[in-house]
Amino acid sequence: NGILGNAVSKLCGNTVPRFVAQTNWRKHKKCKNKIYCLNFLKGAEVMSNTTPNATIKSIDDLLQMELEIPNYQRPYKWTRKNVSELLNDIDTAIADNELYGGDFQYRVGTVILHREVNKEGHDIYNIVDGQQRIITLSLIKFALNSDIQIPILSQTFSSKETISHIQDNYALIKDRLCAKDAEWRKRVIDAF
Repeated sequence: NGILGNAVSKLCGNTVPRFVAQTNWRKHKKCKNKIYCLNFLKGAEVMSNTTPNATIKSIDDLLQMELEIPNYQRPYKWTRKNVSELLNDIDTAIADNELYGGDFQYRVGTVILHREVNKEGHDIYNIVDGQQRIITLSLIKFALNSDIQIPILSQTFSSKETISHIQDNYALIKDRLCAKDAEWRKRVIDAF
């Protein structure tokens, strides 16, 4: 079952079947919890808990969800190098889109969320896989528009390492975005 299987086992307390492919996740039959797989193609395909049918969600929609980082997750460890690679990849995607045209579909990979209902009856989504990317995308989004609310950035982070990386990476993102023209920033906003 590997690392991911172990993480999901912690969520439901059951042995999790071997996952076959990135977008073909299966819900453990004994577990009442719902596991979601999100793929970003200018958004996210949200797999339902029982059927392989998917719906598309934008990155903006993902960042507006009530996301939480479970205690078992490692701290946010992305360094300036990781963030620079993501920003360079976004640069490349924008340049390719200008060259080839068409819809700008930026793929950032798979994210797995575990849905719970809180005491007030609201859905909360625990991040099982994709925390580093979600936090970094949130920082990029916030750097592009500091007037918006991004729920995951409102959380209290207890890890000094996480806080340090968030502060350092946000400063890098702000510097990089200041060096870009308004048209480039608009394309990134549109891609989200």
